[in-house]
Amino acid sequence: EDPDYAVGPTIRANLTNHLAVQLDALYKPIRFTVSGNSLGISAYSSTKASWWEFPITARWRFSQNQVQPFAEGGLSFNSIKGTTDSTVYSPSTTTMTDFSSPFELDDSGLGIVTGGGVEFSAGRFRISPQLRYTHWTSSSSQPGVYAWPHQFDILVGVRFHMD
Repeated sequence: EDPDYAVGPTIRANLTNHLAVQLDALYKPIRFTVSGNSLGISAYSSTKASWWEFPITARWRFSQNQVQPFAEGGLSFNSIKGTTDSTVYSPSTTTMTDFSSPFELDDSGLGIVTGGGVEFSAGRFRISPQLRYTHWTSSSSQPGVYAWPHQFDILVGVRFHMD
């Protein structure tokens, strides 16, 4: 299951009136369950993990007006840590076995990021909704052991300004 939300801080350095470099630290929860029956044996597992994503992007603002469209591109790195708790029940032997294992995703630590949006003022706040696409590199072709290769995020940045 895809995370329902992403949240985290951003650090941006404006290099010129149009060009900025930005680092995000985005947290996304991973939660899913799997259950099944085979040959009379029932199995259930529940996974809870934390996905941290660290995009480093260059952002180009197309204007210095009140409404500023922008495009961005760069690289993203991720770190996934969590646990899968499983229960296996065999009715023929009436045994129930519980165990826990670390949850990890393979070969998905580097992504290529591109996106765009618009930034505008709302009182003392700057709001910047955007659509971001990340292509995660992976040598695996097995769903469930790597990040989905094509990730689309709708993000909304909010920052307070004093001017």
